[in-house]
Parts: sequence; structure tokens; C-alpha cells
Amino acid sequence: MTLERIALLLGTAVAMPLAAQPRTVSVGDAEIRYESIGGGEALVFIHGWAQDLGIWDAEVAAFAPDWRVVRYDRRGFGHSTGHADPTADPADLLALLDSLGIASATVVGLSAGAGSALRFAAAFPERVDRLVLYGYVGAGLQGLPALPEPPPNLNFGRIAREFGMDSLKQVIINSPLAWTPPGQEKAWSARLEAWWQSYDGRDLLDPRPPSGRVPPPSW
Repeated sequence: MTLERIALLLGTAVAMPLAAQPRTVSVGDAEIRYESIGGGEALVFIHGWAQDLGIWDAEVAAFAPDWRVVRYDRRGFGHSTGHADPTADPADLLALLDSLGIASATVVGLSAGAGSALRFAAAFPERVDRLVLYGYVGAGLQGLPALPEPPPNLNFGRIAREFGMDSLKQVIINSPLAWTPPGQEKAWSARLEAWWQSYDGRDLLDPRPPSGRVPPPSW
């Protein structure tokens, strides 16, 4: 696909989205919602924290004409069941690929989804053709210095449990996490609102210890 075609498709993605039938796959202790569309080489998109597969609408429209595009809700987010567990995410993706008969794929991860992509690549390197990590800050890699704890006023779990999800929404919407491209405030406000409606805070309101199903990679 040429850069010109990608630009053209991205420009029309909102007006002419491609449709795929959402399905679910059982991974034992959770049901993972996913969509698969297109043909050719497999391309998997993994969303970040508090998001769902809907954030990839424009990318699906751009790449599905030439790729088999797969996107899914990580466990504990969107319409997938179970509790958020970064150590189980790689096994979930492996089960999804197996169910679709995909031997290997290009894997793209955003933020926390990039962490999932990296852990998957380290655990199952033969299943990864290419790896794209966007917005990844290195959390979860053994051997790297731990990230500093957030300031008390940005402890999302404490805010959600003590003050409620509406208070957490206001903190996030007014934080750098909700950065808006200049001149696109109205459109992005609607997108942020739609994103928030898909998030129920399960990981913050009812946190569970990681299962350790797939050991974290080491630096």
C-alpha cells in the first residue's frame, strides 16, 4: 500500500467505516471480544488502558483492503469479560490467533497495549512478524527501574474508589492523557466522551493481583 493510498483512506475512514461482525473467543476464565476483517497478512491492533477496540476505526479502514486486520478488547476492558491481568494478555492473544488460524502477525500496541504486545513477542517470538510499540514507557520489564508512583491527586485507583467514576473522568479529561489536536476540540470532545462510555473501571474498582500466567520479559 502506498503512502498516498493510506492518506486517502485515513481521510475517508470516519465517513466510510468498514464493518465487521464482533465475535468472542473463550480463553478459559474470560471471553474476549474481537473483530477480524480483510485478507492477506495478519495485522493485530491492541488498545491501551481504559480503551476498547473502537479506537482503531481509522486504522481498520486504512489497512483492511490489503491486510487481515484483527482487533480485540483486552480482558477486563470493553466488552471482554474477566479481570485486567497484564500477565494473562499474551496467552489471550495466542488463543485468539489460534482460533483464527493465524500462524503469525504484525502486532501493533498502544500504551498499555504496547506492553501486552511486547510481552507477547517475548513469550511467543515465532508468532510475531513485526512489532510496533507506540506510547510505551517500559513498565513491566524486569531489569528496568520502576516507574515513579503518581502524585496522590493522580492516583486513578484511589480517585475511582473514594470519589467515584465521574470524578475520575474529570481528572482524566483535564489531564495530558486527553490531549486534543489544536482546532479539533469539538470532534475530539465527542470521541473522548464515547471512549469514556466504554470504560467501566473494573481494573480500578475491583483490582486483582496478576496471575503470572506468562512471565514478564527481562531487559
